[in-house]
This record gives sequence, C-alpha cells and structure tokens, in this order.
Amino acid sequence: MARSKFNYPGVYNSTPLTLENEEGCALAVDSSGAQLIGGGGVASDAADSGNPIKVGSKVNVTSPTFTDGDRADLQGDINGYLKTREQYVDQFVDQTNAVAAFCIKPLASATYSLTTFSNWGANTTLNVKATTGNVYSLYAYNTNAAARFEQLHNTATTPSASAVPVFSFLVGISLDKLIGSDFFGPNGYNFSTGIAFAHSSAFGIYTAGTAADGNRTIQYK
Repeated sequence: MARSKFNYPGVYNSTPLTLENEEGCALAVDSSGAQLIGGGGVASDAADSGNPIKVGSKVNVTSPTFTDGDRADLQGDINGYLKTREQYVDQFVDQTNAVAAFCIKPLASATYSLTTFSNWGANTTLNVKATTGNVYSLYAYNTNAAARFEQLHNTATTPSASAVPVFSFLVGISLDKLIGSDFFGPNGYNFSTGIAFAHSSAFGIYTAGTAADGNRTIQYK
C-alpha cells in the first residue's frame, strides 16, 4: 500500500515514500506496526537516516550503550511498562514552595528502624556497639546531688579511666537531658570505631561517677 487511502492511522511501506508539495499521508510504521519517527521514510537528517525511532518501547534485559548522536528506542521492561531513570523524575510539583509530589509511607519493619540501647544505673561505662555506627539521639537522667557529664566515646571497647570522649554533655542535679537530630544531624553522628557511653564527674575526660546515679537511652544504627 503506497498511501493511506483507507484512512488508517499508520501505514507500512517497505520503500520510503516520496511526497509532492502539500500531499498528505498516514503515519509511517514498520512491518510490526510500530510508528517510525526519523528515517524510515519520514522527514530526517543525515544523522537519522536508516536509524528510525519506533514510538513504543523495546525490551532489553541489558541496557544498550549508545554513542553521541545515536537514536534509540524507548526502553520497556518485560511487563511492557516504560522504563524511567528515577533520579530524572520530578520530585516536586511546586518548585517555588517545595511541595513534594510524594509522601513517606510508614513501614512496620526493623530494617529502617533505629536500635535502642538503655542502661538504668547499672554501669558507669559500657560499650554500646563494637563496630562503626551512627548515634541519632541520647537521653540522660542524673539523680546525683551534683551535676554529672554523660559522655559518648568512639571505641569498640569499654572506655578506660581518663579516656577522652567525643561528646560530653552536662546533666544538672536531678535533671534529664535529651539530645536529638538537631545536634547529631538527620543522618546521625558517625562513630568510626564503635559507640560507648560513660557517666563521668569530669567534663573533658572520663572520671567514673556513681553507676546508680546515671541513666541513659541511646538510639543508634
């Protein structure tokens, strides 16, 4: 069939058409019915010649590799859905006011939950995690008649006397303190070796206080 004399939306021509001025024709398709754009008998330039794009998608289990100027089919998965690159999809429907086009779905799964460690007056110092980890929050309560310091140490073992902490937080007399993501950051603070706590009577070094006076909960990953 040379032209779309039956008003079909697309027509296959094994030989590309040559049209006269103001002459119309149906959309060009290949022998499988996929629409051709560029090459294949539709207006094209030298770069497109003989390398038409099919409107539809093609399944490639292994993504193809192209060079500059190549034309390519749209890529689909084995179920016929169009593949897209996630990082190229718009994340906000209103860039000015940062209105997101998605919402966070809560998951009842330990995979994404923080690990909680609690020690209520049992130890003055103890290792929390013996490998690298991130601390997200610390809650401390001091029952001593003097102010004490709740410390976090970067160590895979229990801190020894005079060990220098990464953080040392003042906890007042019979007071508690909560330090969260406003201090540690949304991704937590990384302890490269390990995480340990210490209940200290001194600020810059570990000097053991009384175990029963110190209580804490640490959330980490």
